[in-house]
Amino acid sequence: MSGRVGVPVRVRRVSSELRELRLRSGLGAEEVAGALGMSMSKLSRMESGQRGLQADDVSALLGLYRVPARRREELLSLVRNAAMPNWWQVQEGRLPAMWEEATRFEREAAAIFNYETTLVPGMLQTAGYASALVGGTDPDLKHRRDRNVGYLSSQPSDGLEQG
Repeated sequence: MSGRVGVPVRVRRVSSELRELRLRSGLGAEEVAGALGMSMSKLSRMESGQRGLQADDVSALLGLYRVPARRREELLSLVRNAAMPNWWQVQEGRLPAMWEEATRFEREAAAIFNYETTLVPGMLQTAGYASALVGGTDPDLKHRRDRNVGYLSSQPSDGLEQG
């Protein structure tokens, strides 16, 4: 994946899909390269995401693979917008508007709740719970369990511990 560093996420996504589409179409790389008059290395770099994509090249490939019009437009849109910042990128020193609202909600919240569906949150774990959890995952970890239980036993109690 070292060749993909610096290539926008949208281009990598389209590159991966181009390879899948070629394989599904049953065409070999040599056949595709020959049919479109491009070198094998160019096709390989396009499919591996090691180079940027041009809308004309991608359009020709999608036509050859007989990709439906709707999907074809989605992929071409990704190629055309490849250089646009992604939603998670900070722009001009500011968060995107949708994140500003989320951080405002968090800032104004009177309480924040955390729900754990599979584990008891760390601050609420009792020595007995930690012992059962570590011992239940791997019985050979008795020494680790004993060390963790000893650590938890040495922590100040906040009155929540029930055994």
